Amino acid sequence: MRELARAGAHVAGCDFSSAAVRVAAGKLRAAGQVCAGVVQGDAQKLPFASDTFDMVISCETIEHLPDVQAGLREMHRVTRPGGRLLLTTPNYANFMGLYEVYAKFRHPRRQDDQPFDRRHWFVQVRKCVRQAAWRILRSDGTVHQFPLLPGHNPVRWRSLEAHRRVRKMLSPFAFTYFIEAEKKR
Repeated sequence: MRELARAGAHVAGCDFSSAAVRVAAGKLRAAGQVCAGVVQGDAQKLPFASDTFDMVISCETIEHLPDVQAGLREMHRVTRPGGRLLLTTPNYANFMGLYEVYAKFRHPRRQDDQPFDRRHWFVQVRKCVRQAAWRILRSDGTVHQFPLLPGHNPVRWRSLEAHRRVRKMLSPFAFTYFIEAEKKR
């Protein structure tokens, strides 16, 4: 939000957590960002009027929603015709997802420190976005990571991300999905 506001955009943030709203509002005030505000709200029932925003940015959100379709429809509702959706969400059809399956069998009592409500595959995410009446303009996968040694951070293969065609071909196996969509005019 700070970077968009610095660039001259009028931005509004929304988070389900009142603590996150307080922290974000404090950071915006400290940065002197008067054209940005943060409100508490549920992505499945956004507290904004229809056709309000030129762009909605949803980063790592839909996987936490009990009703993904409701959230995507709400994002569509609050976006002006011709407006854009920029969405990212984790992907589990990759080596990190396979490692997670392995870890679950290896350590069956282990608890996630960051539980997700939904674990999506690339095809499912695209289908959900389309069903919410968005027109997908482009999609991609970013961050290619490989868990090589147990107990160590995964190795990130940056050269894959530097080559657009290779990255596009491997995007269904990336750590994160990116979708840019448009609300039809």
